[in-house]
Amino acid sequence: MPFTAAQVMEFTEQEDVKFVRLAFFDALGHPKAVSIAPCQLYRAFTRGIPFDPFGIDGCSIDTVMLRLVPIPDTCTLLPQNLSSEKSIRMYCSIRNPDGTPFQGDSREILYRADQAAAKMGLSLRFSWEYTFYLFTADLEGNPTRIPHDRAGYLDTAPLDKGEQIREEICLALEQMHVYTCLSQHYRGPGQHLIRCCSGSAMETADNAVSFCMAVHTIAHRHGLCASFVPKPLPNAMGNGLHICVSGAQHTDSFFAGIQTHLRDMTAFGNPTCQSYERLHTLKAENRTSPVYISDEEPGRIILTAPDPAANPYILLALLIYAGLDGIRCGLSPAEDYGFGRLPHALQEASRFAGISDFIGAVLPRQVIDAYCMNSK
Repeated sequence: MPFTAAQVMEFTEQEDVKFVRLAFFDALGHPKAVSIAPCQLYRAFTRGIPFDPFGIDGCSIDTVMLRLVPIPDTCTLLPQNLSSEKSIRMYCSIRNPDGTPFQGDSREILYRADQAAAKMGLSLRFSWEYTFYLFTADLEGNPTRIPHDRAGYLDTAPLDKGEQIREEICLALEQMHVYTCLSQHYRGPGQHLIRCCSGSAMETADNAVSFCMAVHTIAHRHGLCASFVPKPLPNAMGNGLHICVSGAQHTDSFFAGIQTHLRDMTAFGNPTCQSYERLHTLKAENRTSPVYISDEEPGRIILTAPDPAANPYILLALLIYAGLDGIRCGLSPAEDYGFGRLPHALQEASRFAGISDFIGAVLPRQVIDAYCMNSK
């Protein structure tokens, strides 16, 4: 049941919560946070907690201070294996000094896209599937590039040394009301896959960042280092982020809109240089399509091009806007749309994004500039 601000404050008192983590994200999807004492919650809800946006991608367009206003219905008690003290976490909206929404806020961008879909009568559902590596750490706790096991696709214990860790991740997420439906050892040595249950766009993006936090934290507690890098090992499978979309009544046109704008969206779904090393591998392996409609479920669109470096809020917003554009324009799917039609390097992808009328119409300029600057 969603919390109200009053209920959050009552909960923190009843549960003797020590810290309140106010979480937000820069334009590139990097998590940021401020921890406050519970006694500061009333101020946070009513006036916001000011922060200096200087140096934060997509935020530092002015010298003015921005404000974090916690969203009470995102309140969750962090499991003990994710926090040493009793803590709650809330995602925040970023506000201007006058209280209006900050246009570069990733959650605000996704919220507007979801509202646009609702106005067209669509009730979209999303799910994600992340792959990641677990590497050993050196004596100082720094990550190596030595996988923690040598298991392969769908191997089990004792070859698969990550089964217990995956279970801990899924159980920790369940305590945070994030529900997973599949976990397995994946194709690379030390590589793992976890899939979440479907939800709304905002739930799916929020769950994605909760998932990444849980993976990093639990891996560290086992003396390992988690890596979501798109291509961490040169001769092994890269890490992907597969997105499934359902609920579009005009599936073909929605799908065609994604196809049409996928090239211009690539910089946001694949925002690092290593992203293109992974895409080159997929092209060389003759993977047929970066986006397709499921044969088993004809109303389900599956996007395989993005990787875990993507900001899930921006990525889902772009998918929604692209699909809506396909419906509005009555587009038809292309028969052949392979990985070879995507940009070959980050600079090329950023150039397409920077000159795209579609991207310019749906994303704030400071967000586009953050991605274009990221390629230099």
